[in-house]
Amino acid sequence: MRAVTKLVSQFTDKRLDLTEFARDDGYLFVKSEFGVAAQGVAKNVKPSDVLASLQDIDHQNLTNIPNSGPIAIGCIPFESNQPHEFLIPRVVVGRTPNNEEWITIIDDAEPNFAQDPNEFVKNSSYVV
Repeated sequence: MRAVTKLVSQFTDKRLDLTEFARDDGYLFVKSEFGVAAQGVAKNVKPSDVLASLQDIDHQNLTNIPNSGPIAIGCIPFESNQPHEFLIPRVVVGRTPNNEEWITIIDDAEPNFAQDPNEFVKNSSYVV
C-alpha cells in the first residue's frame, strides 16, 4: 500500500466538520473538535499485525504535522482475549489542538467531502 498525507487546505478552503466527514458509514474519534475521521477500509488486520501493517505502508508525508498519517482503528473488548480486528482506513482526516488539518489517502481512494442533501445528519455533543 502507498499513502500520501497533505494539508486539507489543498482539497477545500472550508474547516471540516469531522462528524460530517465520517458520515454514517465511517469512523470517528473526536474530543472537543479535535481528532480523526475516516472513510473506507484499506485493510483489516489482526491485533498482532497492526504495527507491522502500518510500518509496511509506503508513506509520503507532505506536511510538517507530527503524528499525521495512516492509522489503525478498532475496538478492544473488555475481555481482550475475545476475537477482534483493527482496520486501516482508506482516507483519514485529522485536526490537531492547534487547528492544523491533514488528510491521508491510501492508494487511489477518493475522499468524499460532499454532504448528501437527502441524508439527515444531526451533529450533537455532550460534556461529562
